[in-house]
Amino acid sequence: GCMSTACWRGYEAEWTIMNNELYLVGIYSCCFYEDSIKADLRKLFGKKLVDGKVRAEWVSGEILSPQGKLLSYVHMGYGSIYEKEQVFLFKDGKLIEIKTYDNSKSKQSDFSKNPDKLQEFIYSNINWTLIPRKEQPVKIYVQFSANEYGEVDSVKIMKGRDGVFNQKAERVIKKIPEWDVYYRHGEFERKSWTMPIIFNEENRKKYKK
Repeated sequence: GCMSTACWRGYEAEWTIMNNELYLVGIYSCCFYEDSIKADLRKLFGKKLVDGKVRAEWVSGEILSPQGKLLSYVHMGYGSIYEKEQVFLFKDGKLIEIKTYDNSKSKQSDFSKNPDKLQEFIYSNINWTLIPRKEQPVKIYVQFSANEYGEVDSVKIMKGRDGVFNQKAERVIKKIPEWDVYYRHGEFERKSWTMPIIFNEENRKKYKK
């Protein structure tokens, strides 16, 4: 299978910028290889094809070019964050502006990269002597986010229980020493995370100090 998102359209296109002008230089069948279909640009564009390329005068708007190291991957790539971004602004195929953004202050916490480490921290920092025993597990869903310094400064119970369970779940999330920091277009972007805190006798036995 082909991993290119362009294949949702059934084809892929290749472009180039020359002398501040955007040109279309190829249209290919999905996941093009030498034995696959390449469009005949002469049949499609006629005399507009010059030296194997067509000036893309129909293109106006921004084109984003991610560059450098991948800092955060989001499924299918659209929301992923890279070290740098270049935004090309076109008007009728003519390049009129390039903006460059630095996202290098983004960082990932060891706790988000290592779920086992995060789980160890959370359940080891619960005072289990204050947690009532229940026959059935109590699961609290907590939403949280961090500021530009990686400090968890926003915590909200999304689905909880009354009393001590909500309080302890909120308290332990706030104690996470550091969390992810993300920049997009050179500016800090706050991201929310949701995770369950499970109060059960298995965790009590394993993590109670």
